[in-house]
Amino acid sequence: MAFMRWLQKIWHSVREPFVLLRPLRFVVIPLALLLWALIWSDQGQDSIRAVVEFDKVCPHWGAVLWFILWVTVLALQSWYWSRQLLRIDFPQCAAAMEATDETPRTAQTTEEMAEAHPTMHKWTPRILGLAAFFIAIGALLRAAYLDYSGGWDYTMMVITVTIAILLVLMILFIVFVVMRRARVGASPRVSSHSALALSTKWILRSTLVLALLFVVWTALSPLTAGVLFPSPSMLMLSAALWIGIGSWIVYWADMYRVPLFATLFLLAVVFSCFNDNHAVRKLPVEAGGGAPAARMAVDKTFDEWLKTFRAKYPGEAATPQVYVVATEGGGIRAAYWTAAVLTALQDAAPPFADHVFAISSVSGGSVGATVFTALVADTDRAMAVSDCNTMNTADRQKTFRFAAQQVLSYDSLAPTLASLLHADLVQRFLPVGFIPDRAKAIETGWERGWRTHIRTANGSDDDFFSGGFMKMYASRPNVLIPSLFLNGTIVERGNRIIASNCVIDGNAPQNQVPHGDIPNSYDILNQIGSDMRLSTAAHNSARFTYVSPAGSILNPGLIDHVVDGGYFENSGGQTAADVLRKLKPLHPEVTFNLILIRYQEVKADGSAVPLPKGTNFMNEVLSPLRALLNTRGARGTLAYAEAQALVLPANQFEFLLTQQEHGIVMPLGWLLAQRTRNAIDLQIGSDVPPGLSPAIRPYVERNVGFVKAIAKQLAPKDMQLPAAKPDSVQQEAIQSEAGVKK
Repeated sequence: MAFMRWLQKIWHSVREPFVLLRPLRFVVIPLALLLWALIWSDQGQDSIRAVVEFDKVCPHWGAVLWFILWVTVLALQSWYWSRQLLRIDFPQCAAAMEATDETPRTAQTTEEMAEAHPTMHKWTPRILGLAAFFIAIGALLRAAYLDYSGGWDYTMMVITVTIAILLVLMILFIVFVVMRRARVGASPRVSSHSALALSTKWILRSTLVLALLFVVWTALSPLTAGVLFPSPSMLMLSAALWIGIGSWIVYWADMYRVPLFATLFLLAVVFSCFNDNHAVRKLPVEAGGGAPAARMAVDKTFDEWLKTFRAKYPGEAATPQVYVVATEGGGIRAAYWTAAVLTALQDAAPPFADHVFAISSVSGGSVGATVFTALVADTDRAMAVSDCNTMNTADRQKTFRFAAQQVLSYDSLAPTLASLLHADLVQRFLPVGFIPDRAKAIETGWERGWRTHIRTANGSDDDFFSGGFMKMYASRPNVLIPSLFLNGTIVERGNRIIASNCVIDGNAPQNQVPHGDIPNSYDILNQIGSDMRLSTAAHNSARFTYVSPAGSILNPGLIDHVVDGGYFENSGGQTAADVLRKLKPLHPEVTFNLILIRYQEVKADGSAVPLPKGTNFMNEVLSPLRALLNTRGARGTLAYAEAQALVLPANQFEFLLTQQEHGIVMPLGWLLAQRTRNAIDLQIGSDVPPGLSPAIRPYVERNVGFVKAIAKQLAPKDMQLPAAKPDSVQQEAIQSEAGVKK
């Protein structure tokens, strides 16, 4: 009994401060989530790097100052709302601290608890305000000393200046709140918000109204919100706004003794049956939508493609070289690497795209594959431009690689966060789905990335990426455009669901097992009965877990959902193997080549990082989940092996993006910082850059060797292959790294 009384004493010593600080839970939760997002999340770290990384010739100090501003706003919001909530006597406190048989009551009201813990009552709002500065400084320090360790450079200088400004503002903040209290004294306690001073009520109501207006703004146009607030600033702003909205909700819930989180959870569960706003976007009829253009099966499509190919390349008519590409998932990392490899090959060997029949892709690889194919198909495209005018040289503007780099350098994460953390989050607690889908935010972000950086011959913006997927093929029937196989996963059945210009399921009725050229796979264009935008087709394969919602396919009598293709297998190899298995027996005269585009983390000695060792930690609970997750990678390895078994070793080209263990992390989200892009750009091109890590250099030599081998393979037999022109994007990355390290 003595031990239990000791435990009870410990519990009550913790319980009383908890009850006192309980109204601050909607201040603490956003700060805790922000701490994880910016310090422990790889994508959050890269978003921080995107703010502080820039060349001297193209500085963007405005973005740094904008980030600093919203850190300061968050600090003030955290302090002010906490301070006001701790002034109010909530009725449940007295009931919560009633005496028990064993322990006398130590405090009855909020006022008594505040008097019992004066230091905690006074300093908690200040500490929560300081937390905003600590989180921002911690994120910058992690980026500086874990990702850029090894010496002083320009990025370190920017980080140091940013931290110095934040430290000055943090000191000014604490001086302000301490001097304010010393000057005006402690604010009196009140029984409700109505007893607060008029100026205080106006400040609280104004911040609440601004927060609600921002939610409405993100519902109407998350893209414009994302343009104004880059990703790290968006996270700071979102935390500040939800501290205001959430604290107001907490106030009313606590005043009326309503269990807040249980109520929100119940609303989300019940309303989930009625408020789905995630329908897959269809291309409007006025934009060329409606039923998709007529399509053929894979073998018939290849026959027609081969006829066009032989007419264009009569010298190769007898033994054509045909490429099938498989590219794996991995968010923006995979998207950027896929586009970098394919466009580097295109610039080195202009006939390359004409020789590519199929690209099978998953997740981020589908975004890169769609960008490459759109660049090949877009007849209006004349050039690409960058945000830094000093880099817009005439030679680079016309290259495929530069165009892909600029399109995928756009911050499409910011509009996604604007919708995810505001309007679309509110939609989860409403009974009817009417707020625009957050999937639209990321798709329009990709479209804006294209429109911002691609120009037509007359210098106007190019909207090709927001055009129809099938329209891209139907408008150019006699042109050699690679066939895309964008692999998603259908939730209800677990099968692949693929967007392609080929018929996937043999036009099987929606409720029957597919029987087309790609076994046990569904055709998303048949499922929705309409064409879709290029951005939507890519996104249906790249619905990254929780960041993008499951897309709803809504037809009479049918409700299905499409998610990331990586749930089925993350390599794209299975569909590539199915295509090869179908075509090879029908065309023995064709030389089929297989291009694999992959990612691998390597140790300091260049060897692959081994799989994690087994562990007994929570084995009973976590083993089923670990097995389900690991089978995804195992299926991808098996799929690659199946595809490779169908092609001679001499006709296999594996382009491997390598990340050195404990080096700069290449994230899985939808934003890449400049030096992360540099790290990728250095690994593909016309040359092996100097100064590469010995762990990575052999893989880069192999990548560059494959570029030269494919260029030689596609050169006319009677033509001396000219020296390859330097890859301008790779050269820019070399110069950027050299410049930033000065």
